[in-house]
Amino acid sequence: MRTFLGFLVLLAGCAPTEQITLPKGDFEVTTHSRLFGLEGTKANNEHAASRTCPEGYIVLNEKIGQDAEGNYRRWEFGCLSR
Repeated sequence: MRTFLGFLVLLAGCAPTEQITLPKGDFEVTTHSRLFGLEGTKANNEHAASRTCPEGYIVLNEKIGQDAEGNYRRWEFGCLSR
């Protein structure tokens, strides 16, 4: 149980804070960097994009910036279809 709680604390340090659907049908996910830095935000955005687009995705735009909540990485991505 202790390990599971520790895992949840780590996930809370770098979790997607916002995922929205854009007007053209693409998606946007923003992850704030708290514990893991910007590399952690990349992994978290990859996970969110894979979950949203099980057949694959393409990153259309990436922005790394800073706001009131700290550093963040924002991806605009679209799902691939077969």
